[in-house]
Amino acid sequence: MAKGKQAAPEANQEAQTVVSLNDEIVSLKDAGQKQARSHSLLEKITRHVMGLAPTLGDNSLDNKVNNQIPDKAMQTELKDGYMIHYGEFLKPARYFVVTANDKQYVEQPSFAAMMEHEKLEKRQLTVAGVMGLTQAELNRIKDEEPAWCSLVQELKTDFNQYASNRFGDLIKKAKELRKPKNKESSRAPNKIFSVWEKEHLDAITTKIIAVRSKPVVDDTLDFDLVQRRIKAYWEAQ
Repeated sequence: MAKGKQAAPEANQEAQTVVSLNDEIVSLKDAGQKQARSHSLLEKITRHVMGLAPTLGDNSLDNKVNNQIPDKAMQTELKDGYMIHYGEFLKPARYFVVTANDKQYVEQPSFAAMMEHEKLEKRQLTVAGVMGLTQAELNRIKDEEPAWCSLVQELKTDFNQYASNRFGDLIKKAKELRKPKNKESSRAPNKIFSVWEKEHLDAITTKIIAVRSKPVVDDTLDFDLVQRRIKAYWEAQ
């Protein structure tokens, strides 16, 4: 019997990287593993996008999407992907029936429940439907159905902000990946003790003069005593 064809190591690695939002988190260890997978996946995704948009993560450009990813078609394709996830997990479809007399939009718990109202007009509110509306259609809804327009605009605004945040994630990660590796961060050299000592005692002198000059008297300050202490410190052998 022929053996079943095994998936390539890359395919297994890819499958292990994906974290489903439907996965139950059973422990902190499991949570940590899923977080680490998501981090690795974001890096892989960002590198892929950088390969198609060489300007992504360029520190000489500001963080506006139009500068980081100037190709409008690429922006649209990424946004379509954000929309799929948003519609599946964050804001699924909502279902309404329109009452015959007063034209109220009554939300239904499910598609099946909506379809039970055979004689009433039915409406579905989805992110794909909302984002597909033309400006002319939006203007018509605004004039003729202000209550429905409010629902549409709320969803549209929320998704646009969500997509903007996801573009921001890509840009932030790309900038991080562009940083030179194995390059020690520049640090100021440690001060020798004698310099540190003088700076701190000078700071005490500056502080007591400032406190003494304030209009509100601080009774805890003995100006002459502190000065004698500093002098004694410097004179000590």
